[in-house]
Amino acid sequence: MASIENEFVQLIEINLLFAKAELAGTNSDPSALLRALRHINEALRDIRTHKQGQSRDAKKSIRAVA
Repeated sequence: MASIENEFVQLIEINLLFAKAELAGTNSDPSALLRALRHINEALRDIRTHKQGQSRDAKKSIRAVA
């Protein structure tokens, strides 16, 4: 489980680092803002997906106890 959590954190970090790099180059590349926004949206989507998975796992364990 720790391995999956570590991969999740790395994926979010990569997307945010790409967004940061895109924003650093906005002066010379007007489409960099759109690419940065895409990376941020991907990170947010990954976070929501991860949270939904945790929520489902918690519900399953609650049902197993009951």
